[in-house]
Order: sequence, then C-alpha cells, then structure tokens
Amino acid sequence: MNTKHAQPSKNPYMKNWRPKTPAEVFREFDAMRGNDKIRHAINIAARESKNPSLTLRDISERRNSRAANDRERVLNLLRAHPNGLTDREMQSDLSLELKTQKERRAELVRAGTVRNSGETRRTKSGQQSIVWKAEPESLDTEHGG
Repeated sequence: MNTKHAQPSKNPYMKNWRPKTPAEVFREFDAMRGNDKIRHAINIAARESKNPSLTLRDISERRNSRAANDRERVLNLLRAHPNGLTDREMQSDLSLELKTQKERRAELVRAGTVRNSGETRRTKSGQQSIVWKAEPESLDTEHGG
C-alpha cells in the first residue's frame, strides 16, 4: 500500500492553484454585483495589494479607521463654527471629496451629534444649501468622553 501523502495533485485544475489576493476577491464580487462600494473596495485592495501580507480584515480596518478619522474631523470643524457650515463649506475646509464628507456628516446626524439647523445659505453656485451644526451637548463634550 502506498502511504505517500505529500504527492502533488494530479487534478489539472489544481496544478496552478494559488490563494487569491484581496483585489481578485473584490473583482469577483464586483462582477457578480456591480456595486459601487465594492468597486471602491477593489481600488483600496489594489493599492494595498502592494503588501501581500495584508488580509481583507486589515484592509477593512484601515477603511473603517479612515472613516472614523474623517467623522472626527467633520465634527471638530462644526464645533469650531457655532453658526454652522454647509456641506460644500465643510468639504472645502477639510479637503474631502463631497461624497465622502456627506457620508461622514450623515453618520454624525444618525449618531445625534450633528443636526440640520433649519437654516440655509446660498452657495457659490447660487443654490440654497442646508446649514449643519454640532449639537449643543456635543459642543461641551471632551474628545473621548
């Protein structure tokens, strides 16, 4: 009886098998779903794939860390402007993409730390834009408290 266990596979499909990189996994999901968030994750994975030791979890944690940092920046900016700011004003001051800034502001609204002031302000393009303010209790709260 042959007891060798470490023989290479005779299966022709397994001959060139290797683990998939995070970028390859995301590309497969993107092909199945056509989702913008997955496309964004592919771009991140492609950038991060220069370091092959990164796992999907590492990439996700970096993205979540970036989002938390951006939320903090948006909240601190609104705290520094008691009269409030429009999305465009925040985006300009923070040098964030408008979509990213709006997502972070929306997360802060859901968390109850930012609110629609009920006021509007005319933007450079002449449109009326909502003025957003930090909630009064969040003005007094120290970071981390």
